[in-house]
Amino acid sequence: MACNQSGVKKNGTTDSSATQAKQDTALDVKVVWKKLFPGSEMNDRQEIVWEPQDAELDSVPVSADGKCYTIVDSIYYFRNNHNAAVLFATYEKDDRQQRTDCHVCAPMFSYAVYRRNDAQGWEEVSSQKQFVKLGAFGQANRVRFEQVGKDRYAFNLSGSYMGQGIIESWLQFFDPEAKAYLSLRQTETVDNTGFYIEGDKRAFAFKWSYAFIPSDKSYWDVSLKTDGTRPDKNGNIKPVKTEETLHFNEQKREYAIE
Repeated sequence: MACNQSGVKKNGTTDSSATQAKQDTALDVKVVWKKLFPGSEMNDRQEIVWEPQDAELDSVPVSADGKCYTIVDSIYYFRNNHNAAVLFATYEKDDRQQRTDCHVCAPMFSYAVYRRNDAQGWEEVSSQKQFVKLGAFGQANRVRFEQVGKDRYAFNLSGSYMGQGIIESWLQFFDPEAKAYLSLRQTETVDNTGFYIEGDKRAFAFKWSYAFIPSDKSYWDVSLKTDGTRPDKNGNIKPVKTEETLHFNEQKREYAIE
């Protein structure tokens, strides 16, 4: 899927080639995770170890020892390094301290956004523990950070999931400063060829690709392309090759063709 990361620089454990902010202006990430996860400590594996509150036990991956293990997944600097978004991932571990890898085992993501004040240093703008769970088999979906409007930035939560030979995909973003989800496409079956035998007329597969269209709009329009085969309204499998322009609906908080 195409994407637009204009003005975003990444520094994190998942991308060693990313550009880092200058050392004298970089955010002190320890301050961030100490505030987001009270009472936490960093172990020798570079994991943030903390104990969940009773109210969190049903919403966060709790390991066999009753503790939570969180890593700093990525740090994104944007608006000319005056803002930083820190993404954390919490994984469940078994009694051997290995990450659980069942088909529904996925990390829970948390985030914090900070703004640099030249006079006072870094200050928190927005944060949220356990805002989305993404992944499968003990692995995380790749979460990117993109510019999605004139002065809007969002985590790209798009991804896919496969079960019994059927792949489902979705296109969704989350604006951490507005604490708002932006949906391009809801979860939909995009490939069922692994479920049917070769040559079955019920089999289809298509792909989406998208690109934001820069403008003065708060949230940019999106060019969405669909290519492959898919069912029509009568259930017949047909070739499809389309390009649509999606506009953001402020009231519904989603993209649609107008």
